[in-house]
Amino acid sequence: MELTGENGSNWLLGVKRFRFQYGSISVYYVSSVVPKIWMVLAASMQQKFQRINAQSCSQKNLLLPKTVPPPKLWPQPFIPSENPLKLIAACAFGLEALVKRELIALGYDAKVVHPGRVGFEGEWEAVCEANLWLRTADRVLIQVQQFDSPDFDALFESIKAFDWSQLIPADAEFPVIGKSRLSQLTSVPAVQRTVKKALVECLQKFHGVNELPETGALYKVEVALLNDVATLTIDTTGPSLHKRGYRKLSGPAPLKETLAAALVDLSVWRPHRALVDPFCGSGTIAIEAAMKGRNIAPGLNRFFAASDWEQIDRRLWMDAQTQAKSQARFDEPMDIIGSDRDQEVLSLATYHARLAGVQDAIRFEHRPFSALSSDREYGCIVTNPPYGERLEDQERLVRLYESIPEVIQRLPTWSLFLITNMPRFELMIQKRATRRRKLFNGRIECTYYQFLGPRPPRGFGTDQVVDAEPQPVAAEAAATPAIAEKPNDAATPTAETKTSIMVEVVGQVETSPQDGDQNEAAVQQAEPSTDNPKKQKEAVAPIFGSINEKDKEQAGLFHNRLVKRARHLRRWPTKRGITCYRLYEKDIPEIPLVVDRYEDYLHITEYERPHDRDLARH
Repeated sequence: MELTGENGSNWLLGVKRFRFQYGSISVYYVSSVVPKIWMVLAASMQQKFQRINAQSCSQKNLLLPKTVPPPKLWPQPFIPSENPLKLIAACAFGLEALVKRELIALGYDAKVVHPGRVGFEGEWEAVCEANLWLRTADRVLIQVQQFDSPDFDALFESIKAFDWSQLIPADAEFPVIGKSRLSQLTSVPAVQRTVKKALVECLQKFHGVNELPETGALYKVEVALLNDVATLTIDTTGPSLHKRGYRKLSGPAPLKETLAAALVDLSVWRPHRALVDPFCGSGTIAIEAAMKGRNIAPGLNRFFAASDWEQIDRRLWMDAQTQAKSQARFDEPMDIIGSDRDQEVLSLATYHARLAGVQDAIRFEHRPFSALSSDREYGCIVTNPPYGERLEDQERLVRLYESIPEVIQRLPTWSLFLITNMPRFELMIQKRATRRRKLFNGRIECTYYQFLGPRPPRGFGTDQVVDAEPQPVAAEAAATPAIAEKPNDAATPTAETKTSIMVEVVGQVETSPQDGDQNEAAVQQAEPSTDNPKKQKEAVAPIFGSINEKDKEQAGLFHNRLVKRARHLRRWPTKRGITCYRLYEKDIPEIPLVVDRYEDYLHITEYERPHDRDLARH
């Protein structure tokens, strides 16, 4: 006879479930009595089972087994309350800091243990809470064993000696997955077979059974070998956490929900600010922003593998879901816009927003990127533009990226956050990002560029100040390090390189923002206050399309020179029938331009040289 303790419906309340095992007979009993009573009850039950077995064997002329397993008089709970679970939140590379921040916000002491893994401790409630609330993690794992594994014998014996029956029931389904890196055991299939065999023998031994039907709940075991150290975990999540349950259909090149949530978290967007995704596709970024802004738990509408585990009372899941629903702000107004030039994917985005319950928080518009505009101030553009893998026409893709400064300069108070794998992206737009972060979109290595715009004035958003005046542009700011393209030798009219364009109307070109790192510092320092108008601090220029005092001075000199030349050439070309002549040729050294008139057109040629102006300012 064997008396073992199992985790019951609520171990924290002292309610325990015990299994009396004798041969093939199992009796389950739930009670909250003190352990001393169990000692008496165990002895009584042992005698009763022996009498029943003796009668049965005598009728069949059988002999009693010579060895009977001794009873375990003390109940063995799954995890004592004084020894919490060791949990791991697995995530994509580059998102560890975000996952750690989320766990700390939930009240757990988290730390990054390995790239892509954040460790923390907690009871069974932590399993429910982490699965429900983590936005940027992929899975929540229970770390069961960690030991040195230089060979297969050490791997097999270490697993077999551990009592896995406390974790995995006799009827559980327990597939084994594995990975190996920088270890002597390099064959992952062989490692998986060894772990599976060791688990089978271990469970048969501790459960006292000969067969494991694997028809019960799913307990997926993972063995990870790193530097000859094996770490065995059990997955509590099931399908990855990026499967929120609202994206039933998929458009071209979809973005994972966890990465979309990370892009929003890494931006400066807050619920009271406007957010636009001009390449929204199926709407993942906009939907994740709306769910975050309304504090909707990302796992509220999905199923988890641990939901069927006998170790976790269903009331824990119900309580966690009830609390999550009570904390959500389903009616909070939001200003989120998703736009795309493809009407078909916009219909998918609208459908997904409805399934996520945020259809009233997002406005989807059918328009190209070139038509981007907004009357709101201090908003954020968070977007995932097309990559080289998504567009076959590379020239069209390059033109799209080069148009970014011209389009974004229409929003002088906004900030831009963009993820792409486009090489030399900063050279294309001739602007250094405030910050850069390496991320992975699936298997594609990308860079997340962050261009910080002006900081909102104090009080913006708290009183719904959406029409506040933009901050004045700084009078002088440090210049951006030069980002110059290679000169084109074929277009060199003299010793210097020239770039020519043909225009019909000459207009004033606005200049772009200053260096990103200095822009960031200025953002942190600039705190305009309406309470003390005498206290003035330096404001930050827009990321694209601003001009400083030096630019204004040069523009004035250039304007005066053109007026003077036009007055001088007012009559004689017409009298002589001359329709093509030169108006300006580098008369001012700081303005290295050549301006020619060809009948009703002006041909402007620039001597290319290193300068501190980006593409929009140029």
